[in-house]
Formats: sequence, C-alpha cells, structure tokens
Amino acid sequence: MGLRFRAGLPRGGIGYLGVPLGIGAIVAAVKAPPPGPIAVAVLSLPICLWLGLGLRADGNAGEATDQVTWESPPRSWAWFVFDDNWVDEFRLSSAVILASLTSLVIALYRLYRPG
Repeated sequence: MGLRFRAGLPRGGIGYLGVPLGIGAIVAAVKAPPPGPIAVAVLSLPICLWLGLGLRADGNAGEATDQVTWESPPRSWAWFVFDDNWVDEFRLSSAVILASLTSLVIALYRLYRPG
C-alpha cells in the first residue's frame, strides 16, 4: 500500500486531498473578491479531477473507500411511517470533481452577474 502513483494517477488514498481542496475552492469562490476565485477554480479543477480519478481507481481496487452510504436516522415515531429510512449512496471521487466544477460556476457567476 502506501502513497504512490500508478498509471499517472495518485493511489493509496492521496485522492482524499481533493475533498478539502474542493471545499476550499468553493469557499474561495463565495468569499473572495473577483477575479481571484476564477484563478483558484481554474487551478483546482484539473487537480481535483486528477485526485478524483485516482480515488475512483483506489475504490475500484479496494484500496480506499470511495463509496459512501448515508442513512437517515431512525425515527422515534416510525410506527406512523410506512416506508423505510432514506439511504443515499454517492462516491467521494464524484463529489470532489463536482465541488471543483461548482466553484468554477460560482466564480464565473460572481464575475459576470448582471448588476
């Protein structure tokens, strides 16, 4: 195991670094004055894509956890409910890539918004 690169992708859990990078890019897109967030978003997009693809490869190889399952908490009034709890599944690699794309969209909107 350990941190390494295989076929040009980060392996061994390095892809988890995309989570704080994507969140930081979104925070910069929302808080920083334009045009700074554009530079942050443009720089973070290929890095997050690279880290996300590496995390997806780790998840497929069973080296790192890429798939996340969120289940709604049990309800104390469950005898009123006729359906099961909600279960959502997503991949962290997809969330990393979407976070960087979202930061770019927010930064572009803040730069070019009318008014």
